[in-house]
Amino acid sequence: NWSGRGCQIVLHDSMAEGKIVPQSGKVFAAATGRTQNWNGIQQDISARVKRKLAYEVTAIVRIYGNNVTSANVQATLWVQSPDKREQYVGVSNVQATDKDWVQLQGKFLING
Repeated sequence: NWSGRGCQIVLHDSMAEGKIVPQSGKVFAAATGRTQNWNGIQQDISARVKRKLAYEVTAIVRIYGNNVTSANVQATLWVQSPDKREQYVGVSNVQATDKDWVQLQGKFLING
């Protein structure tokens, strides 16, 4: 299940009067109401990951709105240790534009 971190998620079959359509499938998710650069779409993967295994993250992204034509989009892993210490690990980033979808891809390993 996906949720918003500091924002809302809206599913679309198109945007911008049909100029933006999914790269594949029938719908895409958009993060709306963002006020901070860390706001975005998130997923809790705690129950599905194991320590000492490598995982790959892949997303197809683009930007739209607020008179911005290019922005850095980042995938970040939020880790909370048993003692409740929080850590944010950058997994990947890509320069996205309002013109085309671009692939964001990276790998991570949970050591602790």
